[in-house]
Amino acid sequence: RGIAARCSSYVEDAQMDWKGQKLAEKLYRWILVVTTVFGFVVGYWQEDFALMMQILAAGLSLACVICIPDWPFYSRNPIKWIPVSKKPKKNTD
Repeated sequence: RGIAARCSSYVEDAQMDWKGQKLAEKLYRWILVVTTVFGFVVGYWQEDFALMMQILAAGLSLACVICIPDWPFYSRNPIKWIPVSKKPKKNTD
């Protein structure tokens, strides 16, 4: 199997939990803030608006690849659900 098939099986099996969602949101914000500041400083220093936009696009792409899929490290704290109780069905005629 190829690497794409292995990655898709990891993503399909993972279920992001609440702490994983919080981590994904923090990572997304930090990646965007850091690349925005870095891109602005480099673009200002080089006097190149296109370079700044390329850095911002790279940061957004990196954030999307890291934060959108349900990677297994987002599933470290699974939710423990209460088991379903079996109740007898009432006959409603």
